[in-house]
Amino acid sequence: MVTPAKEDNPTGFLSPAFGKEAFRVDRSRPIVFVCGSRNSNGNVALRHQFLNEIDKLPRRIIPVLAEKSYPHQLIERNILKFEQFIASAANCVLIFVESAGSFAETGLFAGLSMIAKKTFVINTRAEATEESFLNLGPIKLIRKESNFDAVVDLDAKAVTSADATRIVDAILATYPKYENTLVFQPNKFKDLELRLQLACVHMAVTLLRAASASLVTSVLRNHLKAVDGEIVERYLSLLTSIGILQRSDELYFNPGAGTDPFNCDVLIHSASFSVHNVMAKALEWQATNNTQATVFLREQLKVDI
Repeated sequence: MVTPAKEDNPTGFLSPAFGKEAFRVDRSRPIVFVCGSRNSNGNVALRHQFLNEIDKLPRRIIPVLAEKSYPHQLIERNILKFEQFIASAANCVLIFVESAGSFAETGLFAGLSMIAKKTFVINTRAEATEESFLNLGPIKLIRKESNFDAVVDLDAKAVTSADATRIVDAILATYPKYENTLVFQPNKFKDLELRLQLACVHMAVTLLRAASASLVTSVLRNHLKAVDGEIVERYLSLLTSIGILQRSDELYFNPGAGTDPFNCDVLIHSASFSVHNVMAKALEWQATNNTQATVFLREQLKVDI
């Protein structure tokens, strides 16, 4: 628990992290929400075959799986609404049409115009030739609405390395080509671009070393105003599913904070302030004001605090 303190939160020493041009965010890789079936009876689902293949290649996209994000939710336990949140936050919704659940997801995304525009359907050639409701309804609508070349038909129920490369190439062909990183400029949190919102949440957790969702929200409100606590919790879940953060009980932490504070190859590209100086001051504050984090840092992460 957070014990009473002279300061409500560590506003003063975290100020360098939220000043003008404090950090830059990489946006060269799209966030891709990957949907489809689960592995079953020893059979590897198409989307997992795809993920296995891209793991062998230079990582050109940031894949997100709902089932890796959802368990970290501390709020509304509604998988439908949470999937809608991830889909709206992603740059591409990649759906492998391979199971009853993925059929339902395809129908859901087709009915939401904002999501249909960025939905990319992967079908098998056999299923694509059927005059089914799925093909003549949701998939046809997505093909009409999507910014992507909305359907790729696989020759068989398998994803080869060539297929995976073809799919990633198709995503990147539509995703904007950003020559420069995105520079943070202080503003209301809700007015920031998604990548900057994610980076601000990532920044707060990393500098604090360990923090609850409520503490992260409190810190951000002091610097960026108008911060929705539920949005912060969902971003924490998203960052956890990507592997940038981890969660233990109700504390979120950056596992690489001691060596590579910002996992620079994933989100934050660079910072203009002394990160380690700010983190040292954050540890001092935690030791005095936050019993739960102090115990966790000392006993679980072996941090000298």
